[in-house]
Amino acid sequence: MEGMTVKKRVRFAGTHDEDSEALPVEPEPPDPPDRPNDDTTEPSHVENGEISPGTAERPPNAEDVDPL
Repeated sequence: MEGMTVKKRVRFAGTHDEDSEALPVEPEPPDPPDRPNDDTTEPSHVENGEISPGTAERPPNAEDVDPL
């Protein structure tokens, strides 16, 4: 068997036909950079994780609400 070459068929993942071309794989998008205040649910008076001076810890119309 000297002088004979053996060809190996390479099968790509996701292909079923040996003669078909492999589909291009799209790279995953990079993760967005971490931001300290990326949460949009924080109240507008909170900046950089700190409550601005002069803001109350109660709802703005708390005195208008009758206690039960």
